[in-house]
Amino acid sequence: MTVHNIVSGDTLWGIVKKNYNLTNNTDIANMVNKVAKANGISNPDKIYAGKTIQLVDVQEKNEDTFVRTTNDESTSQGGAVKNVSNPMSSKDDKTQVTAKEENNNNTEVSPTVQKAIDEKLASKDLKSYEDINKAENTTVNLFAQNATDEEKEKAYTDFSNGILKSYNADGDGTVTVEEFAQKEYADNIKASELTVDAFGGEVSEQNKLASQRLGNIFAQNLDINQNGKIDTEEMNFFNKTADAMDGQQDGQISTAYEKVLFSSIIGTNVDNKELQAVTEKYFEGIQLTDEEQKIFDEGMKTINKSMRDMSGID
Repeated sequence: MTVHNIVSGDTLWGIVKKNYNLTNNTDIANMVNKVAKANGISNPDKIYAGKTIQLVDVQEKNEDTFVRTTNDESTSQGGAVKNVSNPMSSKDDKTQVTAKEENNNNTEVSPTVQKAIDEKLASKDLKSYEDINKAENTTVNLFAQNATDEEKEKAYTDFSNGILKSYNADGDGTVTVEEFAQKEYADNIKASELTVDAFGGEVSEQNKLASQRLGNIFAQNLDINQNGKIDTEEMNFFNKTADAMDGQQDGQISTAYEKVLFSSIIGTNVDNKELQAVTEKYFEGIQLTDEEQKIFDEGMKTINKSMRDMSGID
């Protein structure tokens, strides 16, 4: 293990972020907890100058966290989501439908897809710190290898609708950007609360702000056509892209690739160093300068355009 000598001004968050080259706040938080546990630190927010801490091996870290690699096909380039493969290329020209409209077709969901929906929702229903680690390794399967194109398309749609239902707070069948962002925020805060319960302390204001901003930006960018709601087609784009990240659109969607795609969509997994630095600063709750705000806004527009181009959603 690598030993780090703590100096005045150090935080465990900053030490982990620098030493492991992490950019995603969720990955950093997970690694902070690992290092804290390895060193018997009951409160990760409290470390003391003059002490030393041991950093867990990189090999152990890589089992649970995902470091940005610019040569990986799942990274993005220049602020845009890199086109791993176009998961929407086989879609027809049907009009976009909301979860409510799609569900009104009353088509039966296959047992395989229903199991995938149940497993994915269960992984988000966190009740203990151990559940967080289990969720990191979740992979769901939507269809068999011999499924027809029609069966695959229906499986993606049914799965997307099933997940969207969990975001529909008012039950009207339409998921607004605000509803989606609030659910993302609630899930992030729940994970943070369980983490501090396990190690002591309390959820910091920085963590709360970061969770809120992460949820907001993800929801805003996933709203590809910018109509104020997350439609089935947009959710399909996310699920199909995550599925295709291993080079095979085989219906197996893992949390690992969802996290990488999430990082691309919010701008922390990009090759544009300037945008990446500004985005990280924003999620840390630091006030952006006028120039940095301009870089951030333009970067988000580039990401949205890339997603529109990849998905064909207007």
